[in-house]
Parts: sequence; C-alpha cells; structure tokens
Amino acid sequence: MPSLIYQTMSIPGSINFGPDFCASAETDVLLGAAQAALKEIACADYDDCDVEIASICGHNSRRSLSSRNLQTTDESDVVYEINVSFSCSIASCSSHEDIATFDAISAAIDVAVADSLTYGDFLNSLVNVPGLLISDSTTSVACMAVYGQTHEPVASVVSDGSAIGPALAFYPDWGTDSGTCLSDGNAPPYMKKDEGWLFSSLEQCCAQHFSGWRNNNCMHKKGSGLWYVSDEDDKCVRDCTEGQGATCGGLVHLGSNDLFTKPRNCCETKLPWVFSDFCEADSLLSSCYGGTGRWYRGDIAGSEVCIEDCRVVDGGNTACGGLVQDSFVTIHDSVEDCCSSEYGWMQNELCATRSNKTTTDKYWPDEIKGRCFSDSDTPATDMGISLFDSAGECCLTSLWWLSEAVCLAASGAASTASGTGKYYILWDKEKCAIDENDNLAEAWDELFDGENECCDKLSWIDREHCVYAGVPV
Repeated sequence: MPSLIYQTMSIPGSINFGPDFCASAETDVLLGAAQAALKEIACADYDDCDVEIASICGHNSRRSLSSRNLQTTDESDVVYEINVSFSCSIASCSSHEDIATFDAISAAIDVAVADSLTYGDFLNSLVNVPGLLISDSTTSVACMAVYGQTHEPVASVVSDGSAIGPALAFYPDWGTDSGTCLSDGNAPPYMKKDEGWLFSSLEQCCAQHFSGWRNNNCMHKKGSGLWYVSDEDDKCVRDCTEGQGATCGGLVHLGSNDLFTKPRNCCETKLPWVFSDFCEADSLLSSCYGGTGRWYRGDIAGSEVCIEDCRVVDGGNTACGGLVQDSFVTIHDSVEDCCSSEYGWMQNELCATRSNKTTTDKYWPDEIKGRCFSDSDTPATDMGISLFDSAGECCLTSLWWLSEAVCLAASGAASTASGTGKYYILWDKEKCAIDENDNLAEAWDELFDGENECCDKLSWIDREHCVYAGVPV
C-alpha cells in the first residue's frame, strides 16, 4: 500500500490589542481564549486544522513557532500559528491542483482572520471570557483597538506522519518582478538546473536576492502588518493590502528602521512633534480615546487657568479643554501640579478650583468697597487675589486701615470685637469716646489709656463737654 502523502500548511500571525492591554490581562486566560477564538475563525471549514499560541504578552507559551522566526511579532500581544493539512495528488505536492488547493486555503484563512479583526468578531468572541476584558459590555469591546496580520504560509510535505521536507523550493521571481520569492514549482529551467537559485525557505531566498529595504516586501507579499508614518496625515498606518482594516495605509517599500511593531513606537520616532497618546489613538482610529485626564496650561484654549486633557462634550466635564495634540504641551499629573508649575503667581487653591470650574470656601478682599467677600457667594475674578480662611483674617491682613468690627460688618460677618476700653478722639465731633461695644475705634485712631489723656489733646474743649456720651455715626 503506498504511503499517504499530504501537505501541512503553517500560517503564522500576530494580534495586538489596544495600549496597555497586557498590563492588566491575565495571560493564562488570554492564551486559552485567543486560541479558541482563532480556531473557531480559521478552522471552521477544515477538519485537520489546529491553532498553536507561541507567545502571550511577551511570554512564551507551550511552544515556539516552527515555521520561521517572524521579525514582525517581537512585541505582539498574541503570536500564533495556524496549521492545516490536506492530501496531495502527487508525491511532491507540486501539481497544479495541489498548488491551487494550497493557495485557496491560505487565502480563505487570511480573509477570515482579517475580517474577524476588522469587523469585531474576534473581540466579540472574547466578551464572555471572565477576567479578560475590562467589562462584558459591548461598548467596552467596541472601544478596544485590535489589529493583526497573518503572514506568508509555509508548507511541508509529510508521509505517514513523518516530515520529508519543504513542499517546493523557493526561487526569486524575476518574471513578473513581484519583488518576492515564489514556491509554486514554476521556476525557470535555468534555475532548476542550477541549485544556487533554489532555497528551502523564503527567508533564505529573500536574504540572498532582496536585501535591505526590499526584504520586507519579499517576506510579506500581503504586507508585514507593521506600522509606518503617513506624513500627509501626521499619524501612523499599517503596511498591508486594501481590505485588511481601516488602519491599512497600503504596501510600502521601507527598511526595518522605518517599520514599527506598534503605532506608539512609530509615533514617538517619526512624529515627535505630535503628542504620543493622541498620535497612537489617531493611528488606531479610536473613537473612544478621551485624553489622558491630566492637566495642561489653558492659554491655547482661551482659559486663564489649567484645563484637562479630555474630549469636550456638550453636557460633559466642564473642565475639559480639548485633546492635547502637540508634544510641546507640558502635561501634569494633577491640577495642583499644573497650577504650581504654570501659574505660580496665583494661590494654588484658587487656580485649582477655577480649573475645576468650582469656588472655594474662603474670603477675598475688595479694597475699593472696604469689605471681604465669600468666594463661594461672590467668586473672585482677579486670579492674583489673596484668599483667607476667614473674613476676620481677610479684614486684618488686607483691609488693615479699617477696624475689624467695621470690616466684618461691611462683609456681612458677625464681629466678636468688644473694643479695648481705651479712649480715642472723634474729630468730627471734637470729643473723646470709649473704644467699646458699638463705639469702636478705627484702625487709624490713636488710643489713650484714660479720659484726661485724651481730653488733653482737645485743650480748647471744656472738660465737662469733652467726653462723648452718644453712639458715633
């Protein structure tokens, strides 16, 4: 009985979730969930099909990719390999029928995985996995950014379970000038006669004939899935063909130094003038990016205090000043830090409360009106004004030329002042009065210990008419 010859196709790939996902994800949970989701998506139409996870969030899992060392997956959240086997019509698995089957399966799996990432099926399959996503609401899933790519499949011929080598040798495609190497059994006769043109792996062929900036295109006919800068859009896009998601920017001819595994790396290196968090969200087309929630100087948004880095929404947080887009804007972790750094000439509490669109429970002086106002009742408009814990402190410190009682009365605050019991001169009445109760002296009045000392200053007034008995008006 002849040996059963079949071909095993290994399709490597990678998936990335949004920023900081791996910092909170449980890798063991993610491994099983991602493997099950990918198998359901990729293997639905094939009996002899399985999915292996090579790494999760940078941690190696049970195995490593056997097909090749992928340069594109070093920082991917999930690195996987889809393995499919099918029987060959001839021993070398090189018939037109075998090649057509190989191409059809790889194309179908590629489209299935790409569509699941683009249209949310992959994320939706993870919704009910406990502890994996932030919550099980469809809103949170819709806000998560996920992208990925399947890569060029590698085939090996197997006889009765024993590997006997690659299905077909790779050769440089000079005929159509595709910029890559092919493995379809159609190498030109002169290449078949000289084994120096034939290679057992795509890597070897690309390294020999398509080095430098051409290597990426050679290794990835459908694009590497890596990120590169789109200068005209001031954001980063992915190296992939049309239909591989909205973040695709098309295939590019770039070297490894200009391609990045994640959009943030691309933003920080190629667009240093764009605020990295905004650039990353813009590149991922995240409609849910609401800013960092940190604080920055408000001048650029027409504010005289600090504003929050968040999206302005009608009826939303009134402290939002809009999303920071420029890297020159200094971002502070708290409103207090922003106020002390950017508006050091203001009292920090006044700046912080005005930034939050609130008032304080303190008092501020109005020198013209000769009174202190409660900031919660009459908010200060002069951002350089001093605030005080009480009306009394405000009066004594800032309106020192008024008596405490007069100032407090004007400020609508109760006075506890009872006077000194000493004498002072009522110059408009040319009499001496006792500084007590309702006859309180002003701050500028000279005080005398006794009646005689005070009346001596009014020598032209008879002593019997010197002391004022009424209440000063």
